[in-house]
Amino acid sequence: MHQRSEDENTEIWSEVWSETTPGMEGGLRLYLKEIMDLVCPLLQSQSWQTKAQAARAMETIAEKLEEKLNNEQREVMLNALLESLRGRTWDGKERLLLAVSRLCKLRNDQALSAEMLDK
Repeated sequence: MHQRSEDENTEIWSEVWSETTPGMEGGLRLYLKEIMDLVCPLLQSQSWQTKAQAARAMETIAEKLEEKLNNEQREVMLNALLESLRGRTWDGKERLLLAVSRLCKLRNDQALSAEMLDK
Protein backbone atom coordinates (compact mmCIF):
# COMPACT_ATOMS: atom_id res chain seq x y z
CA MET A 1 0.00 0.00 0.00
CA HIS A 2 1.20 3.48 -0.88
CA GLN A 3 2.10 5.64 2.12
CA ARG A 4 1.98 9.38 1.75
CA SER A 5 4.98 11.46 2.68
CA GLU A 6 4.72 14.03 5.46
CA ASP A 7 4.67 16.81 2.84
CA GLU A 8 1.76 15.16 1.00
CA ASN A 9 -0.17 14.78 4.25
CA THR A 10 0.53 18.41 5.14
CA GLU A 11 -0.65 19.58 1.73
CA ILE A 12 -3.87 17.54 1.95
CA TRP A 13 -4.56 18.72 5.51
CA SER A 14 -3.92 22.35 4.55
CA GLU A 15 -6.34 22.08 1.64
CA VAL A 16 -9.09 20.52 3.78
CA TRP A 17 -8.52 23.06 6.57
CA SER A 18 -8.69 26.06 4.22
CA GLU A 19 -11.87 24.78 2.54
CA THR A 20 -13.76 24.08 5.78
CA THR A 21 -12.78 26.95 8.08
CA PRO A 22 -13.22 30.72 7.88
CA GLY A 23 -9.44 31.19 8.06
CA MET A 24 -6.60 30.06 10.29
CA GLU A 25 -7.45 32.20 13.30
CA GLY A 26 -11.20 31.70 12.96
CA GLY A 27 -10.80 27.97 12.56
CA LEU A 28 -8.56 27.73 15.60
CA ARG A 29 -11.03 29.71 17.71
CA LEU A 30 -13.96 27.68 16.42
CA TYR A 31 -12.36 24.28 17.02
CA LEU A 32 -9.93 25.07 19.85
CA LYS A 33 -11.45 22.66 22.36
CA GLU A 34 -11.44 19.80 19.85
CA ILE A 35 -7.89 20.59 18.75
CA MET A 36 -6.68 20.68 22.34
CA ASP A 37 -8.47 17.39 23.07
CA LEU A 38 -6.42 15.86 20.25
CA VAL A 39 -3.09 17.62 20.78
CA CYS A 40 -2.64 17.43 24.57
CA PRO A 41 -2.54 13.61 24.72
CA LEU A 42 -0.04 13.57 21.83
CA LEU A 43 2.47 15.33 24.08
CA GLN A 44 2.62 12.07 26.09
CA SER A 45 3.30 9.93 23.00
CA GLN A 46 6.22 7.53 22.97
CA SER A 47 7.21 8.98 19.60
CA TRP A 48 9.51 11.97 19.86
CA GLN A 49 8.43 13.17 16.42
CA THR A 50 4.77 13.11 17.50
CA LYS A 51 5.59 15.08 20.66
CA ALA A 52 7.50 17.68 18.62
CA GLN A 53 4.60 18.01 16.16
CA ALA A 54 2.13 18.46 19.02
CA ALA A 55 4.36 21.18 20.49
CA ARG A 56 4.52 22.90 17.10
CA ALA A 57 0.72 22.80 16.96
CA MET A 58 0.52 24.47 20.38
CA GLU A 59 3.06 27.06 19.35
CA THR A 60 0.99 27.86 16.26
CA ILE A 61 -2.17 28.15 18.36
CA ALA A 62 -0.42 30.54 20.75
CA GLU A 63 1.02 32.55 17.87
CA LYS A 64 -2.25 32.89 15.97
CA LEU A 65 -4.63 33.41 18.88
CA GLU A 66 -2.29 35.28 21.27
CA GLU A 67 -4.56 37.64 23.20
CA LYS A 68 -7.70 35.69 22.35
CA LEU A 69 -6.56 32.79 24.54
CA ASN A 70 -7.93 33.14 28.03
CA ASN A 71 -5.92 32.19 31.13
CA GLU A 72 -7.69 28.86 31.52
CA GLN A 73 -6.77 27.84 27.96
CA ARG A 74 -3.17 29.00 28.44
CA GLU A 75 -2.87 27.07 31.68
CA VAL A 76 -4.18 23.86 30.09
CA MET A 77 -1.65 24.22 27.30
CA LEU A 78 1.21 25.14 29.64
CA ASN A 79 0.45 22.25 31.99
CA ALA A 80 0.50 19.78 29.11
CA LEU A 81 3.76 21.21 27.74
CA LEU A 82 5.50 21.38 31.12
CA GLU A 83 4.48 17.81 31.93
CA SER A 84 6.02 16.60 28.69
CA LEU A 85 9.30 18.42 29.41
CA ARG A 86 10.13 15.95 32.17
CA GLY A 87 12.59 13.22 31.47
CA ARG A 88 15.45 12.78 29.11
CA THR A 89 16.47 14.93 26.20
CA TRP A 90 15.36 13.93 22.71
CA ASP A 91 15.53 15.36 19.20
CA GLY A 92 12.85 18.01 18.87
CA LYS A 93 12.38 18.64 22.59
CA GLU A 94 13.30 22.28 21.99
CA ARG A 95 9.90 22.62 20.27
CA LEU A 96 8.30 22.23 23.69
CA LEU A 97 10.33 25.14 25.03
CA LEU A 98 9.46 27.31 22.04
CA ALA A 99 5.76 26.63 22.63
CA VAL A 100 6.10 27.40 26.36
CA SER A 101 7.91 30.63 25.50
CA ARG A 102 5.17 31.69 23.09
CA LEU A 103 2.45 30.99 25.68
CA CYS A 104 4.26 32.97 28.36
CA LYS A 105 4.26 36.15 26.29
CA LEU A 106 1.16 37.64 27.88
CA ARG A 107 -0.54 40.96 27.44
CA ASN A 108 0.15 43.49 30.18
CA ASP A 109 -3.36 43.13 31.61
CA GLN A 110 -3.25 39.34 31.71
CA ALA A 111 -1.37 37.24 34.19
CA LEU A 112 -1.20 33.57 34.96
CA SER A 113 -2.73 32.43 38.20
CA ALA A 114 -0.52 32.19 41.26
CA GLU A 115 -1.14 28.42 41.29
CA MET A 116 0.35 28.11 37.81
CA LEU A 117 3.38 30.18 38.73
CA ASP A 118 4.06 27.99 41.77
CA LYS A 119 4.35 24.82 39.67
